Amino acid sequence: MKKTAVLSRVRGAGVSIQVLLLGFSLVLIPSRATLAQSAPQGLALEGNIFTAAGIPEESSSVSFTIQIKSPGTESCMLYQETQTLNMSNSGGTFAFTIGQGVRPSSGFEATSSLRTTFNNIPTTLSGLTCQTGNTYT
Repeated sequence: MKKTAVLSRVRGAGVSIQVLLLGFSLVLIPSRATLAQSAPQGLALEGNIFTAAGIPEESSSVSFTIQIKSPGTESCMLYQETQTLNMSNSGGTFAFTIGQGVRPSSGFEATSSLRTTFNNIPTTLSGLTCQTGNTYT
């Protein structure tokens, strides 16, 4: 049975970024997640993860699912990608760039860019996967 845990949330530019790690119960200690004033091509994320026993995670295949959702009760999925890292001999340290992962096969979150996700120009996005409704303004 796979467990999904929200490991980190970074808020800025009107959206929240959730980093999910599938299949593990781990603690994420992010050391950096930078949002530029203009729309980024990628966001650097680095940190350390540990098992529930406090041991650095060093599995050969660790999957990170990054989800960027709208704020508020609608909680619409604006962006999603997955990155799988070989963390053997890493001491639990990881680093990757959000914007370079594998995207889902369908839905707005599969085709949106980071530029679209962080666009602060008022607009209505429709056809979204949301907790409530299917639009975000």
